[in-house]
Amino acid sequence: MKFRDLFDKETWLPNWDYIFSVEEFKVMEDCKQSSTWHKEGNLKKHVKLVTDAMLKHLKEKENITPSDNTYYITMMSAAICHDLGKPSTTKFDKKKNDYATSNHGMAGAVIARKLFFDEDYVLRENVCYMIRNHMILHHILDKKGMISRKIMALSHGRVTFKDMLILNICDSLGSINDVEGPDFLEKKVAELKERAYSLGCFDKPYRFNNDYEKVDYFASNDEDTAGIEINEEECGKFTMYVMVGVPGSGKSTFIEKYLKDVVVISRDLIRTEIGISGEKPQGNKKQEDEVTRLFNEKVMECCKEKKNFVIDNTNVKKSYRKEYTNMVKGYRPNIEYIYVEAPDLQSYYDRREGLMPLSVIDRMWSNFDFPDPTEYNNLTIYKQYKF
Repeated sequence: MKFRDLFDKETWLPNWDYIFSVEEFKVMEDCKQSSTWHKEGNLKKHVKLVTDAMLKHLKEKENITPSDNTYYITMMSAAICHDLGKPSTTKFDKKKNDYATSNHGMAGAVIARKLFFDEDYVLRENVCYMIRNHMILHHILDKKGMISRKIMALSHGRVTFKDMLILNICDSLGSINDVEGPDFLEKKVAELKERAYSLGCFDKPYRFNNDYEKVDYFASNDEDTAGIEINEEECGKFTMYVMVGVPGSGKSTFIEKYLKDVVVISRDLIRTEIGISGEKPQGNKKQEDEVTRLFNEKVMECCKEKKNFVIDNTNVKKSYRKEYTNMVKGYRPNIEYIYVEAPDLQSYYDRREGLMPLSVIDRMWSNFDFPDPTEYNNLTIYKQYKF
């Protein structure tokens, strides 16, 4: 399925009859929403209102009319798909006496990635990025000390901060409530625009002196040590390659073809070395602690010798990848992520059938964080195609 399938090919307006015939959208009609934040009714009504607001904004503010235009398709698809994760995450919160949708952005990105897997991966991941992060600007003013950092991070995303703000505005306009009226929204948008412009990153990435400073800043968990100046000439003497991909994607094949002379460090290889067997071997706590010790030891050895190495784990979660960066950043390697993708979703299951429970692949997809530009110096995407 492609995003363009969501539109009438003559008018390029959303084809709502078709959209709500697709199961992932159809369930929106029965999805209840917070009575505080969504007095407009069910999720289906909200999505249509948000999309109408996006269409109006694109016409009146961006001078973009409905057409087969990549920017139009991206922004409209983000509006249509932004709440795909709500039906699976909506729960009634007894303490709030209302419906809540924890982490629906992340869940929505996972659903969209599977639903539109056949889409051009750049367009697909741009829309998935917007879905995944669309709630950030709703809560960005909650922690005053983090506003600038979050704006800077969004400016280094797969789309601009401006585009994320447009989606946020449309999402707010499509939500009828008594808490955040027009005056509140206008004031909020004005403050965010002013901050982004003052940082020089409203419609372009925040400018660091170099990519090493960027990676260091966003990897840091300590605001007091984040943002130190780094001399680029002292960096990049060797490369840490980080493979990213769900089991069955073809990571090992990529390494054999393109990185065969590079040191490979893998938790699975270490497990095998210490006697834990299986396609996806897993030891007890004591054994896994030993795997971690040996893994870290091998990484540090390569760093000290300034030797290229590749981390060949699935690395589907951003939090895991961040641990690697913080481990090695004192040595300032070039950090290159390599995302490997199979030709289609079925290939993942076919390649691992009989070798591991297929539920493991589903669990990996549900936890998957596509590599974020704040994480790396370089990103290589290796997409396999069927010929």
